[in-house]
Amino acid sequence: MHFVRALLARESAASRLQRGAPRGDSARVSGAHQFAGFDAYFWRFPPDGDFVAQKKFVSLPALETTLAEFEEGDELELDEIWSFVKRRKNKRWIWLALCRRTRQVVAFAIGNRGKKTCLALWKAIPDAYKKAHCFADIWEAYSKVIAQEQLTQSHSKAGTNHVERFNCTLRQRLGRLVRETFSFSKTDQMHLTVLTLFIHTYNRSKIPT
Repeated sequence: MHFVRALLARESAASRLQRGAPRGDSARVSGAHQFAGFDAYFWRFPPDGDFVAQKKFVSLPALETTLAEFEEGDELELDEIWSFVKRRKNKRWIWLALCRRTRQVVAFAIGNRGKKTCLALWKAIPDAYKKAHCFADIWEAYSKVIAQEQLTQSHSKAGTNHVERFNCTLRQRLGRLVRETFSFSKTDQMHLTVLTLFIHTYNRSKIPT
């Protein structure tokens, strides 16, 4: 009887752990990892996140290490994508800078849709890529942060079609970014963790072999 109770408690805990990660996320722990060494490691999982994803996150090198070298004439496409944490009213805008030539994400920032987050994005761009000409939509925050002679803004998406396509990739690959979904991040830390892990993997896939 004690064995049955222990087994049921173990399965119940594993079920709660599995529900903690949205379906469709690349950072979700597989069933094999959930049960491997479960008794020894379960206490280490924070109640609001995925231990394996966070362990990978803290060991990641700087995003700059995943980028191809800057070349003269490189151009950046800038855009922002809506997301939320825990509740839809808790908006988190993901700002992206994507190199048009390599299709790699040069930098990103998460915050509101104002100048402060745009400035955080600009500061996150490696110095070499700060020389690139930038293309963006007409959102006013861009013009408040980037020099006029280095920025081209347009109502048309022709100048930002590659980063717009990457936005679609994000929503396809990460369940928590799908517009109509039951998946979502419960904490800002997990929102940042999953996005960072995905972008690192994505950038490395764009490096010529």
